[in-house]
Amino acid sequence: MHNGKYIHIDGIDGSGKSTLINAARNWFAERQMIVFDTITWSQQHGHPPTYEDVKDADVLFTAEPTHAWVGKAIRDEIIKTGSPHDARFTAQAYALDRAVQITRFVRPFLASKHHWVIQDRSVISSVAYQSLQSERDQDANPATIDWLVALQGNQIAIDLAPNIFILLDIDAKVAQERLNGRTDKQDNARFENIDFQLALSERYRKPEVTQPLRDKGTKILTIDGSLTRSEVAGEMKKVLEQLAAQ
Repeated sequence: MHNGKYIHIDGIDGSGKSTLINAARNWFAERQMIVFDTITWSQQHGHPPTYEDVKDADVLFTAEPTHAWVGKAIRDEIIKTGSPHDARFTAQAYALDRAVQITRFVRPFLASKHHWVIQDRSVISSVAYQSLQSERDQDANPATIDWLVALQGNQIAIDLAPNIFILLDIDAKVAQERLNGRTDKQDNARFENIDFQLALSERYRKPEVTQPLRDKGTKILTIDGSLTRSEVAGEMKKVLEQLAAQ
């Protein structure tokens, strides 16, 4: 797979991904490890970093879609409410975005066994979201799970499978209540409605959604997203400590 420590974090909107990520940041800070935030860097520079930019860090925090180039187009146009782009078009954009990110800096960074990457969303997001999007839109040419997995960019991601995939499992209605109380997340994305999120929470639970990573040896962990923030943070610390000991 690779020599580093690689974690994917996934789940529906409002499931608690930010809590896991903040817990990880605190864990690395306590150990005085050098962290590189590719999200902030990309927003400031208008393009993703290269390996030369990140090579001196101990830890990368990154996300999909990215915040520059194709990723910015996905956020600003492709997944907006009212977008004309179908599931296959959307999936191809995501696959290109993740392939660029992996090739440009994630894969070379993980070539060192001392490096960590914590990633918010991943190829499994596309498998879950776009297969459901296609079904709900009743596409004549559907984006099936097999078709999604076969996309070149997704194959690149699956070949660089993480050590651990964390799914935050939560009732969509509870997650929606959390989002309604937030002012920092106003994406106007087409998927941010309760009907889609209810179906999506079930989609993530299907074994065939995470099977591509399981086949590569990734450990699949499910954390109860309805736990308190401190409890969710504690679960993340346990994961990091166990992985560090390997």
